[in-house]
Amino acid sequence: MRCLAYLMISISLGSCSYFLPSTTPTMFGLLADRGDTRPFEQPLSINTQPKRLALGHSFAIGVKEDGTVWSWGRGGSGVLGTGYTSRDIPQAIPNMTNFLEVAVGSEHVLALRKDGTVWSWGDNKKGQLGYKADGVPYGEPANLQYDPQQLTPKQIPELKDVVSIAAVGTHSYALSKQGDVYQWGKETFNNDAMALMILARKLDSCTL
Repeated sequence: MRCLAYLMISISLGSCSYFLPSTTPTMFGLLADRGDTRPFEQPLSINTQPKRLALGHSFAIGVKEDGTVWSWGRGGSGVLGTGYTSRDIPQAIPNMTNFLEVAVGSEHVLALRKDGTVWSWGDNKKGQLGYKADGVPYGEPANLQYDPQQLTPKQIPELKDVVSIAAVGTHSYALSKQGDVYQWGKETFNNDAMALMILARKLDSCTL
């Protein structure tokens, strides 16, 4: 089960290089285009080219050449990084500069900065953001509660030297320059208060 993360990163990291051409052959390029259904003799290498466009179900996140991060589409769960407001036209997310790569899950976003830090925002019900979200208050003043969502980007603490990221559903993954794979989110922790206070956990058996 732990090495499932390696497989998911291998596929996810090779699928979103929209703005930059990938130098790594993809599973579909080798099998579907040529009609070759034989198994690979060697595992596909991980594509660590920057992924500058990530498409969610109804939103998109992009990174321009200058390192700024832009978002557009439906703003539910705070996935646009600027609150709940939806928009049809791309808009820069404030204070997001020097970024290389983005990845999206069902309702959350990861962004990799040039300094090796990872930032995240959106829904955090399964701990997929890697920290305790600020939360969005709701309900009567006498019974105020907080929806576990982060409306603006926030750095994941103690996660450094990252070279690539991936997200799927309510899972998040990161690959360090040392070859360590980190995972956090659904099934890593129970869906309770503990899930909102997690730090990224290294998969000891999946050092690449």
